[in-house]
Amino acid sequence: MVDIIVPVYNAFEDLQKCVSSVMRHTDLTRNRLIFVNDCSPDERIAPYLDSLAGENILVHHNEKNRGFSANVNYGIRCSQDNDVLLLNTDTVVTRGWLDKISACAARDPHIASVTPLSNRAEICSVPGYLEKNDIPEGYTVDSFAELVERCSLHLYPQISVAIGFCMYIRREASVKLGCSMPLPLSAGTARKTISATARPCWDFTTSCAMILSSTIPAALPSGKPAMSFASSTKKSCVPVIPT
Repeated sequence: MVDIIVPVYNAFEDLQKCVSSVMRHTDLTRNRLIFVNDCSPDERIAPYLDSLAGENILVHHNEKNRGFSANVNYGIRCSQDNDVLLLNTDTVVTRGWLDKISACAARDPHIASVTPLSNRAEICSVPGYLEKNDIPEGYTVDSFAELVERCSLHLYPQISVAIGFCMYIRREASVKLGCSMPLPLSAGTARKTISATARPCWDFTTSCAMILSSTIPAALPSGKPAMSFASSTKKSCVPVIPT
């Protein structure tokens, strides 16, 4: 089982799109969704999340705004012993996304974290590396994901940092690296990852499991962009390759 942690702060329309894609493309009989609402002032958020609650869908509402890092760590604590995947609400996932990411992680016992491809994910961006790519004309997020998968060489290169818009973390790796859950995330930091410098035998890997195309990030209470680990503007999670 993988626990999908979704930190929420406003961005109602983005949240709806994200949830719709996750519900459509995720087996929630084998995985869980954990929403953590960080006291969103948008009055539509709480009742919408409550309407989703059910078996394998957990919803928590903070009584006061705790900030992004504390919000994520609360969700991770709820996860207990499972691997986790941190998912931004400005992300749209596509067919097979979680299975492909999990398959990438399972390829080697030394893989600590997996980041999928995206149209706007810095070092994991396609087709233009380090670029904020728009979905090509004539393609939808889903059809573009399928194109990337067809063209993929099915390689899983090691990368220097995990990108947090959609970041898979193996619980075993965090324990063996000496990084206890919850993760020691620092507020305002664009890249927040498990450090592998002390134990080079653990790797960060990218998976062709999806390509994201996103929307403009929501604003945090401070007014700064809500960059969940390492992403910037628009992203939409489109799974794309691997396995």
